[in-house]
Amino acid sequence: MTHKLRITTGYARLRLLAVVAIALLSFASAAAAAPALGIAVTKKTVTISNVPSGGTIVLFSCMRSSLYRSVAVKPEARVLHDDDRDGVIRFTPTADIPLRSVWVAVDEASGQTC
Repeated sequence: MTHKLRITTGYARLRLLAVVAIALLSFASAAAAAPALGIAVTKKTVTISNVPSGGTIVLFSCMRSSLYRSVAVKPEARVLHDDDRDGVIRFTPTADIPLRSVWVAVDEASGQTC
């Protein structure tokens, strides 16, 4: 037994069209309002861009480096703030960033990641 959705009146069709249009517009405006976070990692710094002005980012990292006859793995998590409200956060660790590292930034307010 199959059921089919039938919209029989013009008013009901118009109402359905309006609901769909509003949903699409709200989705498009929400996507346009919050640009995606960006992350750039160099040998010396990690730069997170498109941070909301004055926002807070949680920066997760896992770095791997070779030691004599062993491998060192160093996971970290840090909370960083956009104190100057320019939408960019720069983090400079005390030592150079190893080539074998993974970095993830999470916007604390929205949960957006990069």
